[in-house]
Amino acid sequence: MKKITLTIVFLFLLFAIKSQNTFQYIYTGGAPNVGTSGCLTSDGGYIINGEITVGSSNIYLIKINPDGSVAWSKSYDMSITGSVGNSIQQTNDGGYIITGAGSGAPSLLLKIDNIGNIMWKKTYTSSTELVKQTMDGGYIIVGTAGGSGFGISVIKTDNNGNTTWTKNYSRNNSLTNYGYYIQQTSDYGYIVLGKTDTVAASSGGDIYFIKLDSLGNKIWSKTYGGTGDDYANYVKQTIDGGYIITGETYPNATANYTDIFLLKTDSVGNMNWVKTYGGIKSDAGSCVYPTINGDYIITGYTESFPDSVTNSKLFLIKTNSTGNIIWMKIYGGGAWCSGNSVFGASDGGYIIIGNKSSIPAGAYLIKTDSLGNSGCLESIVTTTTNTPSFTTIIPNDTITTSVTDAVPTTYTSTWTTTLNTLCYVGINELIDILDIEIFPNPFTSQTTISFSEQQMNTTIKIKDILGKEMKSINFTGKQCIIEKGEMRKGIYFVNITYENKKIINKKIVIQ
Repeated sequence: MKKITLTIVFLFLLFAIKSQNTFQYIYTGGAPNVGTSGCLTSDGGYIINGEITVGSSNIYLIKINPDGSVAWSKSYDMSITGSVGNSIQQTNDGGYIITGAGSGAPSLLLKIDNIGNIMWKKTYTSSTELVKQTMDGGYIIVGTAGGSGFGISVIKTDNNGNTTWTKNYSRNNSLTNYGYYIQQTSDYGYIVLGKTDTVAASSGGDIYFIKLDSLGNKIWSKTYGGTGDDYANYVKQTIDGGYIITGETYPNATANYTDIFLLKTDSVGNMNWVKTYGGIKSDAGSCVYPTINGDYIITGYTESFPDSVTNSKLFLIKTNSTGNIIWMKIYGGGAWCSGNSVFGASDGGYIIIGNKSSIPAGAYLIKTDSLGNSGCLESIVTTTTNTPSFTTIIPNDTITTSVTDAVPTTYTSTWTTTLNTLCYVGINELIDILDIEIFPNPFTSQTTISFSEQQMNTTIKIKDILGKEMKSINFTGKQCIIEKGEMRKGIYFVNITYENKKIINKKIVIQ
């Protein structure tokens, strides 16, 4: 019975490690392109929404298979100068709903099928920052009325994009207000996130938070902020019925840099706690993912670390349930990069979608394990955590209705998108570019790794089945002897990194 139990535990650990493959991929489309948002898809893959510049910019979609290869990619010329995709979500029918914008009004709502063919489209005089499918199969859209800050615009449509109702929300008719994010809540209503200017010509703006019923009627609203400008980028309802918000804040009215903030509220918008993270340069939170155990994962960009003096870095922060940092990592090497979306993966790791500016430049997809490890171009860093003084105000709101829509002219192009692998780490033994032999295997005291080609500055790492690193060897030559040393009997995995980024994975057994 003990032997059977141990075998089951071993197989479980082996499966868990096998499923935690990690990678960093860049997708280039033959022209300058960026990824502004993305989501996981029902087939286990991903889809990235953004823009590609060919003369003027167009909306650009990349559908990615679970293994990272490109399923298809398309661009959409909306006959709107400077078109860019703002948000995307997979819909109940397997297709996708997209919002986009140009240089000024109008803005766009676009419905496509599962291979990118247009089903229908609408344009609006308000901006369309984000869209979510609602429980009734329709859609809810948030943006800014007139596109220039006159009020937060919320548009409800049916499943064919026909407008059901529209509302504009303003803290004060004389102030500017911007809508950034919306989510349907468990009571079928909505939570809206935006920004509002403070009184008249004051020193900045505050976070604007509005709770609506299912018809867009206001239930309550709150503003939060310090003495400087505050920008909220993302909100998610938490399992306790409250909300978690991330964005960026100027520490004071004279600061020329921003910090990441994480703000937790209860179900009626009362602040539970708020934390800021950052250094002496600008840092910003773009997205937050609540984990099943009550922790939080934040992504965005940071300029506050020594290797990012001239280039921002994509970051991942894990905090506990009260906002205290558990770990923080930055990614991207020497190029400018940022994270726009983060999700939990089925194996306990995390998926980040963002941008990278060079070597090569394009949409950036990172898969990490549960500790934020991806396999390359990453560093563990520490940052300062503060508890800022945020003030909550219950504002006087004005609600109006005025949005017009139309059907735009659209041109679709199919693109060839190239997958660039920065690194891939997993225990699946891949089809190797190098011919590598490990003999003897299994072994008792030592084994030899033999290469078909002379190696220069190759790194060999040996890890146990729990991912703990046992040896790390920098190697030049054609044969490398691996001593058993203090490693015990069992299965180990050999990660061989050559040419700075290509990774081959092998299995060894010590008897």
